[in-house]
Amino acid sequence: MVADEPASALDVSVGAQVLLLLQELQSEFGLPYIFISRSLPVVAQVATRIAVMRAGKFVEVGSAEQVLHQPTDGFTRELLAAVPALPTR
Repeated sequence: MVADEPASALDVSVGAQVLLLLQELQSEFGLPYIFISRSLPVVAQVATRIAVMRAGKFVEVGSAEQVLHQPTDGFTRELLAAVPALPTR
């Protein structure tokens, strides 16, 4: 399944419900999905692997832990610096 900004146009509570539903489906059925988002806090909540794109090209790919906490690419570091705080799992 491909989920392109599935919670972006929703209010916070409905968006949270959508994210929980996706996580439940993944857990119950082993459902893989590609989750596209510009919101790093949302990505931190749902991703096991992350690919960061810039100008249509991947600049960093790795585990969520590695990309969010030990990024190797300068663009990824800039994105993370712009987020006030990432939630922990």
